[in-house]
Amino acid sequence: MSDVALPRKPIDELVPSDLLAFPIWQFVSDAGDQELGQDEDETWVTPLEQSSVPLGRLSLSVATGFVTSAGRELVGILQVNTEDGASVGHAALLVEGEYLFLPSAEYIDAEADYVALAESLGLSRADVFPVEWTLAVPVEGSDSVLTGRFVG
Repeated sequence: MSDVALPRKPIDELVPSDLLAFPIWQFVSDAGDQELGQDEDETWVTPLEQSSVPLGRLSLSVATGFVTSAGRELVGILQVNTEDGASVGHAALLVEGEYLFLPSAEYIDAEADYVALAESLGLSRADVFPVEWTLAVPVEGSDSVLTGRFVG
């Protein structure tokens, strides 16, 4: 670890270059000895300086590659939980300065958000879903990265 302070920002202000520099982000409020700053709230994140997703954690935002059903490649983040084995939740696509929410299927308004996501991308829903995803880094103790799909 370096003596340089790690960046902190609202999660919806992450950009692809942030994910290249640091593929794993945690909420500042979950960062142990760190406290929220005066202008910060529970949406602020800070990176973990690790090359794999650590075990025993909740709500980490991990750099992820996404591919729409029409073949468009996108970058974003995926919520990864490793407290009880590895599982995933919501995602967000980072497209041209926009933070596009991609909820898990269990989310109450998922259907409306899927339609809004397709519209934001200028695509039909059929050209977006299913969206395939691949984490940029493995979960600790694994040699391979997690993959999956949002059926939409």
